Amino acid sequence: MHLSYCSFRNKKEFEGSLLDHYQVIKTVGHGATSKVKLVQDPTTEQLYAAKIFKISHNNFLEQRNLLLTEIECVGRIRHKSVIKIFSHHENGNYYTKNGHTSYRCMYILMEYCSNGELYDLIKAKGNFSETVTRFFFQQIIDVIEACHKAGVYHGDLKPENILFDDQFNLRLADFGSSDYNNISNLHEYKGTECYMPPEIRQHLAYSGETSDIFVAGIILFIMFVGVPPFNFADLNDHFFRCLASEDTSIMFWKYFQRRHPEVEFTDEFMDLIEKMLKADPGQRIKISDIKEDPWYNGKVPLPTEIVDFMTKDLED
Repeated sequence: MHLSYCSFRNKKEFEGSLLDHYQVIKTVGHGATSKVKLVQDPTTEQLYAAKIFKISHNNFLEQRNLLLTEIECVGRIRHKSVIKIFSHHENGNYYTKNGHTSYRCMYILMEYCSNGELYDLIKAKGNFSETVTRFFFQQIIDVIEACHKAGVYHGDLKPENILFDDQFNLRLADFGSSDYNNISNLHEYKGTECYMPPEIRQHLAYSGETSDIFVAGIILFIMFVGVPPFNFADLNDHFFRCLASEDTSIMFWKYFQRRHPEVEFTDEFMDLIEKMLKADPGQRIKISDIKEDPWYNGKVPLPTEIVDFMTKDLED
């Protein structure tokens, strides 16, 4: 039996938009092919993040492939820092406020991460201390390693796809661009341009493992400094060109030290960044070696200290 918007609205006196029977509270994210809404089950009052794919006759197969890729990849990875998926729906309906219009959609119900994106936290804070940066970086490396062990290449790592729950535990999300077949020999041009490693920008065959390490290096730099190390991983980019050469890398670090005197660039940090951001993917440090790195194994705060620090910062 088909249930209309009005049947839900009359039952619960809810006048907002509906995703099937779920009450839509607000938009919490969006991408090129989908939007993410905070929704609530009116029966249980449970909150979910619903990733919604609007569908039509022309894009049905493409949207379904994105949805099923995400389901497949997340299902392969067993790790606490991967976003939890509760269900997916291929024949959904989205009813706009007051039921005036509706459209067909597919959607994924995921856990709601109430502390939002890493991107927004960095924007609010400016940058993190060395110990806080290290705390989150260790979680990022752990979850990337779990992805690779499961045969999954994320394909679009960036601060916008790293989320935090109510205790600031990290969750890696948005696996719609991921690969899970032969991730050591990929050819598809994908990702967000300012985070792409040079081999993808040059349309070369590439390894998902070494590509993810490169992007993780960019994210590490952003967390610690508050800005990206370069605009694009291209030798036409002045900062990337300086960093890529042993002869000129000192110029790169001197520039950022002048611009960000509040940041202490230790030899250990600079060494790790340079190893992760090698232009030649064959020379990039491996995850197993990152985990043995002196900077990686430095002091980190307790989880309770992270919550106190981040909450105070957000309140201020």
